[in-house]
Amino acid sequence: MRSSSIVLALALLSLQPLSAAAQDPAVSVTAPAATGKTDVGLSWPVGTSAAGTRGSHRVEAAVAHPAGDILLSISGHYALASDLFANGDTDERHGQHLTVVVVPIDNLEIWLRQSTVSNRNDAFEPNTTQNLGDPTIGLKYSFPLSHQLGVGGGLVFTAPTSAKGTGLNASAFVLTAYAAASYVPISWLNLSLNAGYRLDNSDKIFKREILPVQRFTAGINQSNAIVAGLGVDTFFRVGETMGLGPFAEFAADIASEVGDSPMRATLGAKWFPFGENAVELKVGGDFGVGGVAKANSTMAGIPPWELFGQVVAHLNPPREVATGGPAACTIDSQCATGQACVDGWCGTVKEVVKEVEKEVIKPAPMFTITGGVFDQTSGDPISNATVTFSGVSGSALAVDYKTGNFSSWPLPAGEGLIKVVAAAPGYRPSEQTVPKGADGEVKNLPFKLQSLGEAATGEIKGSLKDARNGKPIAKGQIFIPILNQKIESDEEGKFTATVKAGRYQVLISGKKYVTQKKEIEIRAGDVVILNVDMAPKR
Repeated sequence: MRSSSIVLALALLSLQPLSAAAQDPAVSVTAPAATGKTDVGLSWPVGTSAAGTRGSHRVEAAVAHPAGDILLSISGHYALASDLFANGDTDERHGQHLTVVVVPIDNLEIWLRQSTVSNRNDAFEPNTTQNLGDPTIGLKYSFPLSHQLGVGGGLVFTAPTSAKGTGLNASAFVLTAYAAASYVPISWLNLSLNAGYRLDNSDKIFKREILPVQRFTAGINQSNAIVAGLGVDTFFRVGETMGLGPFAEFAADIASEVGDSPMRATLGAKWFPFGENAVELKVGGDFGVGGVAKANSTMAGIPPWELFGQVVAHLNPPREVATGGPAACTIDSQCATGQACVDGWCGTVKEVVKEVEKEVIKPAPMFTITGGVFDQTSGDPISNATVTFSGVSGSALAVDYKTGNFSSWPLPAGEGLIKVVAAAPGYRPSEQTVPKGADGEVKNLPFKLQSLGEAATGEIKGSLKDARNGKPIAKGQIFIPILNQKIESDEEGKFTATVKAGRYQVLISGKKYVTQKKEIEIRAGDVVILNVDMAPKR
């Protein structure tokens, strides 16, 4: 009774500031999409487990309390049964648990618990009351994968004690490791699944053979067990801040003696009177569906039924986290007063409307450049080529990897020139300088790049015309002596040819026309235009 009074006093002291904080108008309910601090996953309210961490009761959820939170959990259970170990026996069992949970960083929960369990069974000779205390430490880490799915795991270490909380034995420990997964298919429903293994050395606490009723009283098992559980949590808004969450779960400790394996079905409800991260009240009942206490049990049997209750207070709730948990919605009318439906969740919407004179600004004139980048020898498109534009900030523009074509973003139109450079790994870069286009104009600019493995070449093209009347000169000849290369004009007086890069003297001649001499320089990848007006011979 004395320890229960201390626990109750701590609970009342912790509730005083929490109520005030929950009513603080500076703390508003905000939808996950609008908080500025949205959990990566599973951001809807989930109540605590028996350990004070997130979960239903025995089943842990793969989602943690907010970082920096500190929780105080006070819980108790009660059971009354008869004919468990002998005809006409009466067993009365009750316990109290004080748990402190600390969340030092995101997704990590650490908790400490001290339990006092009392049991009176008249199957003892004489009738006695057993008082047991089992100090426990645990940790859980959760990893949210998305807004709907999370995974995690944890470790729980318990040091069982003998009657009256004395008689610790270093080898008599219980270590449980488990994995957890949680899934939120809809906003008000959370499913959690646990699976793990319990290494149980609790039978080493006594060095003598004990009766089944003593095994039941002290929670002592003879073998290790696989632990499993499935929990179903719900959350429904009641008013603007309160929440109510009925829950159900099934938990089992599966040992080699399957018939003695403790299995429980649980029903209960959680009430959040001031919203999430303030105070939580939980009540419910366990119902044994397997491994119920009996005279020949090898495992620590469980009562046929057991009632439990729990109060959880957040001693350091994060101010920026929602106090009531967002409710699901499809339209604004489904939300509380002062809230709106934002991305499927109810939350406050703060809008500051300002009248601003909008000046209509005419867009600046722009033009674009299109074209393609191709291999000079084969004519195939170069898939990994890039094109850059002088005087325009931004990264190089990649060509289409199938066609080699490109289309620039809008470029400032107006007077002046713009230099365009095409480059690709294994090719000599090529550049062309062209006048800027008019507003809305589209300029076409093809590029032919020469492979670095080939001799550097350029292109010479142009036309031959009669200086008197402008008529084309067919079969005129452009001769480069040092290369012994002859180029002949066609019927329209035009000519084109690929020429090795360098500086050359060129002789231009035609039947009945005066031969002319010119000097040209051809750079790799360049195109030299040579238009010549020829005078007839006298």
